Amino acid sequence: LASDAFTELAKMVRRLDLPLLVRDFRCVSPVFRLTEPFPPGATQATVAAAGAAGGLQVRGTGESQAVVEVVLQFEASARWPDDVAAMQQVKLAFLIRIARLLSERGGSEDGITTRLTRQYLDVHFRGFVFRVVIFVKNEPALVQQQASQYRAAASEASGTDAAELVALLLL
Repeated sequence: LASDAFTELAKMVRRLDLPLLVRDFRCVSPVFRLTEPFPPGATQATVAAAGAAGGLQVRGTGESQAVVEVVLQFEASARWPDDVAAMQQVKLAFLIRIARLLSERGGSEDGITTRLTRQYLDVHFRGFVFRVVIFVKNEPALVQQQASQYRAAASEASGTDAAELVALLLL
């Protein structure tokens, strides 16, 4: 079951050697609220990928796998940056470290494979894909503050300056 795989993954993530303690590792997917009309099961393709990582030969069917969304929150720290771009880089560094540690610690034994992007980490574990995103409590306020600053700068700019500013923001 997805809940058993998630519980085991949560235990592994909490035991990782990270600079901050894991405060919360919560599944936010409708599967865990029992509101998903068609809950995902472990697909043969994902089991095959996990088996290949563990040295097993399993034929995959090429079917797609639904993602189980997970939010990771660390303990509060004054060391989180006050800049949105810098915070995104720190979150990415955490995701890189988590992917590396999971691969080192449980890769061959548990069939863990990971796929990293700038926003999230996909962890393939026991036939399920868990998409891990990091939540930082003050990030929404920082994004709102930065948006307000951009709006204020745009309203103060005149004519071509405003058009240039909008063009820069849309890049």
